[in-house]
Amino acid sequence: MEFIEGKSLPEILQSESHEEFRIAGYILDILDVLVSMHSLKPHPVIHGDIKPENILICDNRAILIDFGSISGTSGSSGFCAPEKLAGFDSTIQSDIYSIGQVMHYCLTGRTRKLFDSNKREIKKGFNSIIERAVRKLPSDRYVSAMEMANDLKRWTKGVGSDSQKENSTTLLCIPGNPHLCCEMAYVTSCYANTLLADLDLLSPGIDMLMGLRKLNGSSHEYGFSGDIEAGYGIIPGKKSGRPDILPCFSSYDAYEETQNGIIKRIAKIYSDIYDVIIICCSAFPYDSTLVEALFTCDHILFSVEKGPLDIRKLNSMALHFSRRQGVNIKRLNLIGYGFSEKSIDPAIAGISAEVRWLGQLPHISQRVTQSMNGMAYLPEKKSRGFKAITRILKKLEVI
Repeated sequence: MEFIEGKSLPEILQSESHEEFRIAGYILDILDVLVSMHSLKPHPVIHGDIKPENILICDNRAILIDFGSISGTSGSSGFCAPEKLAGFDSTIQSDIYSIGQVMHYCLTGRTRKLFDSNKREIKKGFNSIIERAVRKLPSDRYVSAMEMANDLKRWTKGVGSDSQKENSTTLLCIPGNPHLCCEMAYVTSCYANTLLADLDLLSPGIDMLMGLRKLNGSSHEYGFSGDIEAGYGIIPGKKSGRPDILPCFSSYDAYEETQNGIIKRIAKIYSDIYDVIIICCSAFPYDSTLVEALFTCDHILFSVEKGPLDIRKLNSMALHFSRRQGVNIKRLNLIGYGFSEKSIDPAIAGISAEVRWLGQLPHISQRVTQSMNGMAYLPEKKSRGFKAITRILKKLEVI
């Protein structure tokens, strides 16, 4: 047995500062180990007794020890998942529950209770990760250690780091449907300062759909040339309650220069100005902007336009993103858009319980007419379309 020299996590907490950012580094070290353990074949290896005393800190890195209760039903009080206390076997979600309790303990000195109302001690983004990890039902927790690690990395790298404000800008991505982007942005702008960013190089045209004229000096029919940091190319809404628009880039060269982390750059630059940024990008699964959106945006909204077959395809794609790529499944949403008035039963259509079905927008003849004329449908206030999108935005907690 290898001897490891270091201090236990409780000893470190007594002698050093323990703000969220520092704790996040320790937890990421443990999650990296769990990712390897949980992915072993033919059966995942479950630790089963993750608690502060079983975590050593050596050279500023956390090391998980004491594998004596692997895959058993034992565990330490407070850090043990409810299903284990009920006598069920340990699962991946049992380890995730314990990790969440360790995170809470590091910052408060105690484990989290089911109806714990004392949340002000922990920063909002960090607290959200803990809340999901320690949910009572295993199915409501993170699907995998990788998914939890991705959320924690996202928190530490800028979208949720210490530099992030508590009331941050909401990022909503709608792949492959510029018409829905325009509708959502228009309704959202009636409640909050909204930017609609067209990042779909293969099919640009948000400004055209919104009825805006070509920018002077643009080398592209729809796009612009310039520097994002300078705010060049932003088209302000014509009237109060209209979204501002960031048109698509004018050339492949401009796109290549900015595609690496473009959503994060836009969010960083405009977070002081806008409450909501709606991203329009390609729906191609390996498009660089969509890939970034999957790990950066608060919500991804896939639109179903062809009925049940389209639902099954998008449902399978969402599950692939979650199970194979570690994307947070809670960010992935499906919405019915464009087909007949007849409502779709999610169960009959084959939607997985893991993927959130937000409902179906009503079929509106004016939307069809506007689409045929190359224009976006902008629903009037108090109309069915406006009320339906408002309900969707409230479900997503965007407004």
